[in-house]
Amino acid sequence: MIWLVHNAYFMVENPETGDIDRRTIAWPWYAPIGSTMTFILGWLLAGKRSDREAE
Repeated sequence: MIWLVHNAYFMVENPETGDIDRRTIAWPWYAPIGSTMTFILGWLLAGKRSDREAE
């Protein structure tokens, strides 16, 4: 999640000043993105079902 906060941004040109602004994702998106990342990591670390049945 820290990587996402630091690296997930878009470069957008400000039409009024002509400067390039760094826009990050909106904070409400942190919850679903974090939940998805946590679910995938847990699924990958859980192991195969056949490993658990053998015990």
